[in-house]
Formats: sequence, C-alpha cells, structure tokens
Amino acid sequence: MTWRIVLVVLAVGQVVSPVLVTALGGGEFTTSDRAGEPAIVPAGYAFSIWGLVEALCLAYAVWALVTRTPGQEVRDRLARPLSVVFAGFMLWLVAAEVEPVWSTVAVFAVMVVALLEALSTAVRHATDIARWHRAPRVLL
Repeated sequence: MTWRIVLVVLAVGQVVSPVLVTALGGGEFTTSDRAGEPAIVPAGYAFSIWGLVEALCLAYAVWALVTRTPGQEVRDRLARPLSVVFAGFMLWLVAAEVEPVWSTVAVFAVMVVALLEALSTAVRHATDIARWHRAPRVLL
C-alpha cells in the first residue's frame, strides 16, 4: 500500500509541477526557439496535451489506492515503476527548464526503463488485470 500512496502523491505532483516549474523557473520551458534547444521544438500550446496525460495518471493512481478489486499485489508491483515514471516527469520539467537537451535525455532513458518494467509486470499479470473493470484497464 505504501507504493500506491507514493504513486498518488507523485501523480498529484505531476499536476502541480508545471505551474511550480514555470513560476520558479521563469517559463523558459515553453518558449520556442530558445538557445540550446533542438532544431524541432513544438510551440508552447502543444504541451497542453500533458494536462490530459496527468489527469489520466492521477485517475489510475487514485483508483489503484482506493479500489477493493482483487489484485492488490499487482497494483503494488505496478506502483513501483510507475512511481519512477511520475517522478521522472517532474524531474524532466525541471531539467527542461534548466538545461534543455542532455539532462532531459537521461531522464527519458530512466523513464523508458521504468515504463518497460511496468509493461513487463502488466504482461506477467495479465490474467489478474483482466479481472479489473474496463476503466482502470484502459487507464493502465
């Protein structure tokens, strides 16, 4: 259960971190054509899709914490790598604000490894996950 609580805290952190990073960092992250950026960077408004992603992450995390659905062990196992991903999202925002290129690549690499671990866990426990309601399966 501890990992599922951590997951909810980090999911909330994902939602508030863009506001905090912008307020504390000056908002350079969403500025196109800044020095040191890769050649192709989307305009600031394009990052709004992350609001939906953050909301879906939060919905899954809350469900994983409060549900009485069988499979608590599976939810705990998934919470560990997903916590790394959620923390990585927040670290990515900070890295993108401070040093836009190389540090973000390192953060993404760690996030990809954690996502692969979560996927591997989900595949190993597919029969347990199949018993969940449709909404949490889609969220996962």
